[in-house]
Formats: sequence, C-alpha cells, structure tokens
Amino acid sequence: MEKYKNILLLYPETPKDTYWSFTHSLRMIGKKASTPPLGLLTVAAMLPREHFDLRLVDMNATDLTPADIEWADIVFVSSMIAHKDSLETVLPLLKAAGKTVVAGGPYTSTAYAETANVDCFFIGEAEAAWDLFLADLHAGELRPAYGAPVRDAEVDALRAHFGPQARTVRAGAYPALNQAPPPPL
Repeated sequence: MEKYKNILLLYPETPKDTYWSFTHSLRMIGKKASTPPLGLLTVAAMLPREHFDLRLVDMNATDLTPADIEWADIVFVSSMIAHKDSLETVLPLLKAAGKTVVAGGPYTSTAYAETANVDCFFIGEAEAAWDLFLADLHAGELRPAYGAPVRDAEVDALRAHFGPQARTVRAGAYPALNQAPPPPL
C-alpha cells in the first residue's frame, strides 16, 4: 500500500477585491472563479491514477472542509503571490492535522525561504524532476525540495538553502507547453 494514496490538490483563495479575482464581473456571468488551477490539474495528469486517488479543492469555488483534510494522506498546494494570505492561513491547519504538505507554483518557487509549514517544495516546472519526485513519493521518503531550474544561479541558491537533501536537475530549457499532459476528466 502506498504511504501517500490520497492526494488532496489544494488551490488557495484569491482575495475578493483584487485585479486577479474579478469578483464583481464573475457574478454577472454566474461563475465563482476566474482562474482554474491549471498547474494542479497538470500535476494531476502526471500522477499515475492506478497508484493515487485525487481530490481537487479550489478554495475560490468551494470551501476546504475538515473532511477534505482528514481524507488526505498528503496535500499538494499551488499558489501565486495573490494567494499568500490564504496560503498562510491554510498551511498551519494542514500541519496541525499532521498532513505532509508539498508546495509548488509561482509563489512558493520564489518564496520558499519565507514559507513555513511545508515539508517539501517543488520549485520551477515539474517535468524535468518529476520522476525523481515520484520515486521518492512512492518510497515515502520525500526530500525538502525538488527543482528543475534553468539557470545555474538557481541551482546554487536551492543547494545553499536546502543543502544536499535537495534534488535538483539542471533543465536546459523550460518545458514546451504543448508537451503538458491534458487534465484528467
């Protein structure tokens, strides 16, 4: 049995009155959110479904419930800078519940030094380091960071912050968007 069978994919709430939220416009067209969590959906497509059960909670469209947290063996969270306040609220709740937290996305890829209550950071695009991450996930032995930076300075910064436990793969270029798997239906 997998240590991490149930994966909760969590997208924090965007503040209601910001440029990014479109709160007032969305009400006119009957929608709850303006930006679907495409990064998490891509990650979902990269996870072998025969090994994992997935649940997506977009806090812009639905509430995160205690039942969601209880169900999860591990939580993957992706965020942008606009999600900082929501992320800082939800991460302590997840840790208090004893959940392993993997954080990725634009915000935590650059603010990992300032982000608490995370067990594992995925920094940069997932594709180049994904096989390393999956192997460690299957073994139940996650490292504090995985990354596929494109620039040497990024590799140096990750190793300086996380030490030898960080698993980095020097990516020659950013992955082509047309190679991303489609989200699972």
